[in-house]
Amino acid sequence: MRKIQKYKGWTIRQGTETSADGAEHVIYQCYTPKEMQYPASIRSAEWTACSLREAIDFIDSYPA
Repeated sequence: MRKIQKYKGWTIRQGTETSADGAEHVIYQCYTPKEMQYPASIRSAEWTACSLREAIDFIDSYPA
């Protein structure tokens, strides 16, 4: 997984996911600023999106 960008304090990471049929798909995982303070081994994404646009839209709609 590699870091794509920060948006409104959130971190968006790009990675790949393998489906049941063996095909790989690009995914974008959204992490809150608070979640990024935890060690990487215990972090969990708040949202997993199929596109960068979907990830940004989710962050924009997330309640403050």
